[in-house]
Amino acid sequence: MSARFLSTGSAVKRTIILVLIISIGIHLAAGLVAATWVVVQYFASPPAVFVAKKAVPPIPPKVLEEKMAAAEYESSAAKPSFDDKIASTRATDFALPDLPKMAVEDMMPLDPNTIVSDQITSLVGAGGTGAGGDGQGGVGSGGFGSGVSFLGISDNASRVIIAFDISLSVLNNMSKAGMDIQEIKDETKKLIDGLNINCRFNLVQFARNYDSFASEAVPASDANKQAAKEWLDREFRTDGKSGSGWAGSGRGIQAVMSGIFTMQPECVYVLSDGSFQRSGGGPSGENVPWDELEKDVETLQASLPTKAKIHMIVFGVRDDDWSEVRKFSGRNDGKAKKF
Repeated sequence: MSARFLSTGSAVKRTIILVLIISIGIHLAAGLVAATWVVVQYFASPPAVFVAKKAVPPIPPKVLEEKMAAAEYESSAAKPSFDDKIASTRATDFALPDLPKMAVEDMMPLDPNTIVSDQITSLVGAGGTGAGGDGQGGVGSGGFGSGVSFLGISDNASRVIIAFDISLSVLNNMSKAGMDIQEIKDETKKLIDGLNINCRFNLVQFARNYDSFASEAVPASDANKQAAKEWLDREFRTDGKSGSGWAGSGRGIQAVMSGIFTMQPECVYVLSDGSFQRSGGGPSGENVPWDELEKDVETLQASLPTKAKIHMIVFGVRDDDWSEVRKFSGRNDGKAKKF
């Protein structure tokens, strides 16, 4: 029995030894495989990697064209040539004559006012009149305009006309509104002084007929401004009557508008009481119908290159006339104001 026990113990030992040998063999084989894989990976080529780099923006075609044009111009330009002059380093037997003596005032620079005036004329252009075979040409104009403000109505224009209704009814209504004729003159002079040299202007007074400071819109020079203010003080009528020799044939505001539109206005201020009369219909004359006046002005507007703005300033206006005044100024791109 002990012999059998010994035989069984030896079998177990052999089995354990066999398992250990197999385990060690497996670990050795796995280690060998792992070492081989590491060596192979070290010597193998790395895998391809695709990287998207930021593209350089192309030069715009316009820049290329400019550079090509510049290069073409430079290549076609004539090559500089050198033409050295022969110079002497010794004194010669002759000498150049002395410069003539000049007065100091002859060497002074030009008058700045003249320079500025010439520059303005070249930029703006001078006004002028022309006559065609079948009629008269219009008055030329140019410039950048002038900001104007008169009795609370502001505008910007390069040709400004102010028309005063000097009828007694207007003067009376003006007085009732708390304004006198001297205040109107002062406001007019203030507007004139504010005009720049690019602007043209004129003044018109009317009743049944009309009179004007000048026959056309004149440049706002210092001399013309002074002359216009003197005309206001000397010629402005306060008796409500047209002067002898005034134009208009008794047609009132219709003749005034016809005369004003020959001056090619851009902005017109009309001072009145909102009621216009013309000769006929009795001693006091007859009223000018608003629809008739609007048709006449519409025809006159069509003769201008740019529609003129007509601002209406009225004193003591009746309610029915005020409605017509507002419609009339609105249809002519202007503003209306009453006192």
